[in-house]
Amino acid sequence: MPKIEVPDGFAKAAESMRALAAKEVDPSEKEVYLSAAKKLEDAHQRGQRVFAEANETIDRAEKLAKRLLRKRFTHRTWEFWLVVGSVLALLCYVKYGTST
Repeated sequence: MPKIEVPDGFAKAAESMRALAAKEVDPSEKEVYLSAAKKLEDAHQRGQRVFAEANETIDRAEKLAKRLLRKRFTHRTWEFWLVVGSVLALLCYVKYGTST
């Protein structure tokens, strides 16, 4: 399964904010731009962490699925569960079916 990639929109927006801050003369405006850039970078980093965790979860699920497929149920396994189910059905019939 393909990996989930982090969109770089937040990183590009942070870069643009830093460029605007470099052009700004007013210190208070510059601080606003830098603060916004920092928040955008933090959002990008959080996104990277979340997507990395999602990718790890996907990898673990794929490994589990492959392991389960390797262990394939044999016909003997199905025969065993068929016998167990039949015995349980018979016991339920004997206990609940004959009392009426």
